[in-house]
Amino acid sequence: MRRFDPALFQEIPWGTDRVFEETLKRVHPHQDRIGILGRWYDVDTVSDLRRLRAHLTQMAEGGEGGIPLRTCQVLSELVF
Repeated sequence: MRRFDPALFQEIPWGTDRVFEETLKRVHPHQDRIGILGRWYDVDTVSDLRRLRAHLTQMAEGGEGGIPLRTCQVLSELVF
């Protein structure tokens, strides 16, 4: 997304197998095109955030491309 829209994530059935489907229904009418990436692990807890931060740090240090730079920046600023 180029701009955050909190309404897309309100009243989503979090923790169910319908999260992706319901979110996609909300996004689709507002976008001309949607790119769907491959599946990855959920980030639901502080432990998950730590794992994501470590994973992205390893990717960056390994010189891998396609790293979400803004996400890395935000995670590096979080204290947890």
